[in-house]
Amino acid sequence: MNNDFSPYIRTLQSDVPTTAVHLNSSTNPHQLSSVDPGLASFIVTFPVLLVLAIAGYRNYRSRLLRSQILMLERIWHLKTQKHH
Repeated sequence: MNNDFSPYIRTLQSDVPTTAVHLNSSTNPHQLSSVDPGLASFIVTFPVLLVLAIAGYRNYRSRLLRSQILMLERIWHLKTQKHH
C-alpha cells in the first residue's frame, strides 16, 4: 500500500527522539506510585477531625446560648415577681 504521504510520515517518524526507560530488577512496580503512610493517614484524619471540631463548636455555642437564655428568663421572672 503506497500513498503520496508515506515519505512525509517516514521523515516525521525518524525525527522523533526515542527514550528508553530501564527499570532495575530490584525495582518494585508497586513502589513507583506509593504514598507515605504518614501523609495518607493525615489526608484521611484531617477532614474527619475538622468536621468533628466544627460539630463540637456548634454544640458548645448552642449550649452557651441556651444557658444565656435561661439566665435572662430568670432575671425577667425575678423582675416581674417584684412588681406584683
